[in-house]
Amino acid sequence: MPDLAEPHESGRHRQHAFGLKTSTATMRARPRAPYVLLLCSLALAGPTRAATFNVNSTTDAVDAHPGDGACATAAPTPVCTLRAAIQEANALRGADVINLQAQTYTLTIPGKNEDSAATGDLDINDTVNGGMLTINGAGTAATII
Repeated sequence: MPDLAEPHESGRHRQHAFGLKTSTATMRARPRAPYVLLLCSLALAGPTRAATFNVNSTTDAVDAHPGDGACATAAPTPVCTLRAAIQEANALRGADVINLQAQTYTLTIPGKNEDSAATGDLDINDTVNGGMLTINGAGTAATII
């Protein structure tokens, strides 16, 4: 009686336990499966796009939905703040640009010990998502944070 734990070769097929058969062509194709899976996952990751956020408010408010691609605080009057723009840039892949007007931007939301830029200081971690962040202003004397 054959050992059911070991496959037995018969011509171009292998006989496995419980009568299952696999062809030698199938056996040769198996090592390619991880590569196909890798290519599919890279295709699903999507392209990286650069986003540009134009800050239009000096208030200090968080983004309503970080990662949706829209720099906008919550209703009733959504605006694009510096904090909201940084939260969007941190959440999105790719190289992002934040444009600031010639204004003074004062941080008023207290907090510490968090890294999402939701409170306290502005944590810039856009490089975590494979991108980089450029912040443009109107010069050191005109744009103040």
